[in-house]
Amino acid sequence: MNSFHSFGMTEVATSAIVSMRRFKRSAQDWAYKITLSNGEGLIVETSDVSILLERPIQLIPAPIGTSICHFNDEDWNAHRAQVIAWALCADGEVRPVTPAGVNDSECLGPHENLIVELPDGTCHETGFDGRHFASLDELVEDRKAWVERARNAAIQQDATSEAIR
Repeated sequence: MNSFHSFGMTEVATSAIVSMRRFKRSAQDWAYKITLSNGEGLIVETSDVSILLERPIQLIPAPIGTSICHFNDEDWNAHRAQVIAWALCADGEVRPVTPAGVNDSECLGPHENLIVELPDGTCHETGFDGRHFASLDELVEDRKAWVERARNAAIQQDATSEAIR
């Protein structure tokens, strides 16, 4: 796709975008002014610009055997999706591309990172503070220990709340 459109705006070729500038419309309302190559300017909602910035501008082939892994904390079974490429997006982020498309990590919770398993078996969490593990099994054991600590903390919190009442 090499075009962009938002509600109330006609379709614009992404190659026609010269610059984007974020500005504050009111105390809690932000928008973007987009300048086009023909000199026209457009005012665009932040949500529409987010979609534009997450669009791939370059694809980089992924080595065979690269996967993203999902699992739940109930049964600990890993579910893998093959990564066929990496998408360098307009916002500077690199996102995995599976046969289903660019993975935007929307299915993850606010404190979860995407897990990438490389062909050598090592696993890496995406994100600024992502950790790495020698294997998926090591990652699962670490995650199990974290869940157990969280459950114990919740039980302790409940017991403390009961004692206060």
